[in-house]
Amino acid sequence: MNVKKWISLKKISHSYILDPLADDVKSNTSGSCRTAKRQLTRLAFDETENRLLAVDSKGLIILVELGECMRYCKLGTVQSCTFIAFNPLNKIEILVGSIDGTIKITKISGDAREHCSLIGHKFPVKYIATYKNYALTTSSKEVIMWDLSTFSKVHQLRFFTTNVNVRRARFSSTGIIAVLYRDCILQVWEFERLDQDTKINVKPFGLRDVRDYQFTKDGRAMVMAGISNNIVIINTFKWDLIKRLELPDGLACIKELSFLPQVLDGGANKILAILCSDHTLHFIDLSTSCAVPLSSSNPLVDINHLSISPNGRYIACIDIAGSLRLEIADNLLSSEPKQKAKIFKPNQSRSHDLGHHLRCVRQYIQEELNLKRLIPILKEFGEYPRKHRPLIWASILELPRNLCAYSALTNKTPQQGLMEKILVDYPLADKGKALVLATIINCLVHWCPLLSHSTFLPRLVFPFIVVFQGNHLLAFEIIISVLSNYCQRWFEYHPLPPLNVLAMLENVLSEADPLLLNYFCEKGVTSSEYIWPLLQTTLSEVLSGDEWLILWDHLFSSGRSTLLLMSSIAYSICSREVIMSQLHSTQDFTQFYRAQGHVRVVDLLRVVRRLDQNTPYHLHPDRYLRSTIHRLPKTGPYPSFLNDQYPKYLTEDSQLELQRLQRNEEQATILRHSKRCHLKAAEEKKLQIERDNFLKEIEAARVDEQRRCYDAKVLNNKLSLKNLYKQNRNTRKSHDLEESSIETEDQAIEQQLQAKQCQTLQGQVKKLEFEVQTLLKTLDSSTTTQVTICK
Repeated sequence: MNVKKWISLKKISHSYILDPLADDVKSNTSGSCRTAKRQLTRLAFDETENRLLAVDSKGLIILVELGECMRYCKLGTVQSCTFIAFNPLNKIEILVGSIDGTIKITKISGDAREHCSLIGHKFPVKYIATYKNYALTTSSKEVIMWDLSTFSKVHQLRFFTTNVNVRRARFSSTGIIAVLYRDCILQVWEFERLDQDTKINVKPFGLRDVRDYQFTKDGRAMVMAGISNNIVIINTFKWDLIKRLELPDGLACIKELSFLPQVLDGGANKILAILCSDHTLHFIDLSTSCAVPLSSSNPLVDINHLSISPNGRYIACIDIAGSLRLEIADNLLSSEPKQKAKIFKPNQSRSHDLGHHLRCVRQYIQEELNLKRLIPILKEFGEYPRKHRPLIWASILELPRNLCAYSALTNKTPQQGLMEKILVDYPLADKGKALVLATIINCLVHWCPLLSHSTFLPRLVFPFIVVFQGNHLLAFEIIISVLSNYCQRWFEYHPLPPLNVLAMLENVLSEADPLLLNYFCEKGVTSSEYIWPLLQTTLSEVLSGDEWLILWDHLFSSGRSTLLLMSSIAYSICSREVIMSQLHSTQDFTQFYRAQGHVRVVDLLRVVRRLDQNTPYHLHPDRYLRSTIHRLPKTGPYPSFLNDQYPKYLTEDSQLELQRLQRNEEQATILRHSKRCHLKAAEEKKLQIERDNFLKEIEAARVDEQRRCYDAKVLNNKLSLKNLYKQNRNTRKSHDLEESSIETEDQAIEQQLQAKQCQTLQGQVKKLEFEVQTLLKTLDSSTTTQVTICK
């Protein structure tokens, strides 16, 4: 960029003014009409407080030189500038953000036009913060850290959802990185440990819709503000509340915050500049909780953007007209306090805490989502909006959200083997849903221990868990509401089907469709096979997911619990043609009432209303059951279940009989085990005796065989020696001279023969011993097999 001529700033009183519109009028010597108005949009000071950058709506960059002579010059034009800043590592370079997300580094000295770009953002960059040789740039969806010494990307904050919206990201002087999201969540990292983060929800501090936050110069504290008239000061070491200020009503809806450093403040930054939504600028002394007045009588009004130099010497503002107003801080502020601000300490009570706000919101929702408003919606559209259905159901049933009572149930020890039993009887591919199902059922069992024997409970519970996924408390409360109101008299013959309720519905069917009932009787199908499968799943298996939700929209809105029973009869009436033409065996009926059918929920509800209106009162379930819906209490424990809905003497006798059978079974098991042990010991003793006797017989036979072989060998040796002696004597007569040598040879031969005979005998003995050992091993293996067979 080429530096053009310098122009002095206009001085009015103690302020310096730069009006790009007036300057544009002067430069328009041709008198032509302007197509658009020029307004300043961005400001940036350098670290030395000697220069100020400004950019207007046309992309014209203006460099302001600060000091005794306030002057400015035009550097050049960029396209669609979203932010501007000085490069802290190079005084002649500036960083300019483009609408396409690119960050350009431009030199401003001499005739140099060298450019390089930082590419990584997909959305326009709105803010930049620097720390040492690093820069942190922020767009609405991205936060990237750059190394300005190498112009390379160091780190990028990645989001795993598209709903995240970033409001601001800043560096502190100590290297803390803080990212503020639009949902009032503050995520914090330390510069040296980017793998460890801390998330702070600022709503409990009394803030809503946080607009801006600032670190003090020493980095030990952070100040945050939003649309409410509250300012909170947070300790950046423990991330807890230090102080909370309630500002006057005229200062509500804070737009921007900036610290005004003072001489000898030690980096604590006691003076806070507040730019409100009404475009007025105010100053607050945080140490005294007082408003700091201005020395001049002219208030700082009609301000659209604020920027304070690093050391607090200058205050630069862009007014509504788009002009620059430059103030010297020492000439602007007065030392006398004018207005006292209200202060709330952390240990004091707050009138509008988070719990109070949630209660107000829930009360408002309850008032708005009443049946008088909901019934017309249901009649017009036939169903409630899918997105808001959980909230509507909770409002219709007036679920209390009793977290204390629910926590008391969840904190109890889970029933042993309950998880495995549920996964076996009701397997789910999603392990997360299976865990939620086990948790809810465990709470139900602690709420009513009799439910531990209800095999149909997972099929009844799971569809409601899917509707309220992510909110286990509401899922549990709506389930116990359904059990308490829509499952009346289901447990009088527990764990058998509710024969009383099924007989009641058979009477309704006999009045509504006697031909269908006769067909069931002809095929030998009872109500336990064509009504009970529908009730224990609340028709979730025979209706599609959307149809089932619409059905319960109408059931909850009607406020009558007996309509669920009528729905089970209405489903068979709607399917009577299929039932009477295609179902013939018991297996056909079982499969039909366990598989999804093709009954429309509109037709089903039409039949339900007809049954409800045309059934005589002496046959109607309303005569025997409570039709109104009982609400859960808002405080205290949940009401008990099944106190008077089952005959206690049957249950107690059944429990005693079951305990007696269990004891008898245990005793029989012990007796069978002792008998098996006794037979095993006797068999082992008998086998041991037989084995010892057999070994003795084998040993005696072996010794006899050895003796016989030895005697035979000795006899043969004597005969051989005798024959040899005769031969030697005949030879000695013919060879008298060799008699002495022959005797010596005879002795040697006799010794050799004896040695050979001994070796032969030893070999035969070893062979015989090997055969005996082999036989013994065979006997041992056969003995083990016999013992195993006996076991």
